[in-house]
Amino acid sequence: RGVVVPLKPAASHPRRRPQPRLDHPDPRPHGPDSLSPADFATQYQALVAKLQHQARLILCEPFVLQPDPADPLRQQIDQIRKTVWNTARAHQAILVPCQKPFDRVLSGTQPQDWGLPNRLQLNRFGSALVAEEFLGAIGFEVFDDDH
Repeated sequence: RGVVVPLKPAASHPRRRPQPRLDHPDPRPHGPDSLSPADFATQYQALVAKLQHQARLILCEPFVLQPDPADPLRQQIDQIRKTVWNTARAHQAILVPCQKPFDRVLSGTQPQDWGLPNRLQLNRFGSALVAEEFLGAIGFEVFDDDH
C-alpha cells in the first residue's frame, strides 16, 4: 500500500513555473522554489514520522552523478543524504544506498553514460543501477558476473 504526500501543497504555487530543460544542465543547483538542505530535513523528517506507522519504509538516498566531493551540487546532495541516513536509522527504515554505486562506476566512466547532463536524472543504465541497489536492499538476490 503506497501513500504519496507532497512536501509542499500544490496550492502554494499559484503561478505556473517554467519546466526545466533536460537537454542541458541548469546553471543553478536548485530552482528558486527548491528547499534548502535544512528545510528539506525538517519537512522530510516530519513526513517520515507521519508515514512510519502506515507502512514499512524504504528510503532511497539522493545522488548526483558527480564523484568530486568539492562540487557545490555534490555538497548540497551530501547534506541531504545525511538527513536521509539519519531519518532511516531513527525510524528503522530500509535504506537504499545510491551515491556509492555511482561513485564506483564513475571511476571508470563518464556521468553522461548514466544520466542526463543535469547530473540528477538518470538514463536507463543509471536507472538499472538504482534498481539493482533497491532490490538488494529489500533482500532480493541480484545477478552478478558469476551467475
